[in-house]
Amino acid sequence: MVYYVVSLFDGVSCGQLALKWLKRYDVMYFAAEIDAKAIAVTQSNFPDTVQLGDVRTVKYDPATGTLSSERGTWSLPRVDLLLAGTPCQDLSNNNGKGRKRKGLDGPKSSLYREFVRLLKETTPAHFLMENVVMRGVVKHCDDEITAELGELGARRIKADSKRWCAQSRPRLYWTTSPWDGCMTRHPFATTMRELIGPSYVGILQLEARKQAAPFQPGQVHAHALNVVRPLNTQHVRERIDGVDIDRPFTVWEAEQLQTVPHDYTRAAGSDRQRVALLGNGWTVVVIADLLREAVTPGLSSVAKCITEARETRLTFTSFVRPCAVCDEFTEASHFRTGIICEACDLVVCESCARHCFEYVCPSCSNDFERVRVGHPTAPPQ
Repeated sequence: MVYYVVSLFDGVSCGQLALKWLKRYDVMYFAAEIDAKAIAVTQSNFPDTVQLGDVRTVKYDPATGTLSSERGTWSLPRVDLLLAGTPCQDLSNNNGKGRKRKGLDGPKSSLYREFVRLLKETTPAHFLMENVVMRGVVKHCDDEITAELGELGARRIKADSKRWCAQSRPRLYWTTSPWDGCMTRHPFATTMRELIGPSYVGILQLEARKQAAPFQPGQVHAHALNVVRPLNTQHVRERIDGVDIDRPFTVWEAEQLQTVPHDYTRAAGSDRQRVALLGNGWTVVVIADLLREAVTPGLSSVAKCITEARETRLTFTSFVRPCAVCDEFTEASHFRTGIICEACDLVVCESCARHCFEYVCPSCSNDFERVRVGHPTAPPQ
């Protein structure tokens, strides 16, 4: 049975990538997006995506089962999942304080009401909407959204990406998906040292005049990916041959921080544009976790999907593998070092390989090669 998904403000289709991780290969995906670079990234990875254009032109008629927009009309008998990352420019604390933020009445964030309109028109089985944490003069917008979407069956979830990966990215999610708050084990680095390697010293916060602020070790914050505001960013400090070097994040590092496959954004062109699109997107492992029970009920771990990621024809730079004997996950820094057989691709943890099989593959009797399964690979040259 076809799984129908409509994604508003789709960006680079991080929601669609999460669905692939959750093994939903039967998806018919409609995306409302107007950024040409973002659309190019989506179509290069998911060429069957139906692009709708401006969200304000999207209409759904439940009586006839038709979805229409400025780009055409399609038969759509139902909507199984509605996704939206509504614009945050008039809500985000990074875009000014006080009177500068107009909340849901601002020219960008007022598009939230287009999401509500389509939510009522499509009456999906499940939906998820994401936005920034709202503080100060726009705190009432959080209450307004929570009350309005609560009447439609959603609950508000505050989650920070740092619980999944190396990036601190606190966000609000309103969803009908029955997420129980459990964190599944994921394949990506959970600290910057794990991501960058032994040369990593810390994160350097930059001031508006490009002066280096006092050294701030720790996790990277979300606005470090926002190259639209290059003066409000962070740099990585590395110590190479005894010399401290400060540099911006590479595209590969930004992709790791947002947990997307390597070169996923290649179609966007310049490195600057690629990092900007990643910064505007979602942390994919978070979305996969939030949607897991709604999209694939009973699936206990996103990590189990990632072990079969080759089916999606996307290249992941790292992934975890469960031990074939004890089922413990062999992720380099947090769980166990993995042993992989080059001949049959069987993986067991080092403990089982040593004590049970004396480093001989129980499947094909070849000698194991010792590797660190799950540890992020070095950036491609």
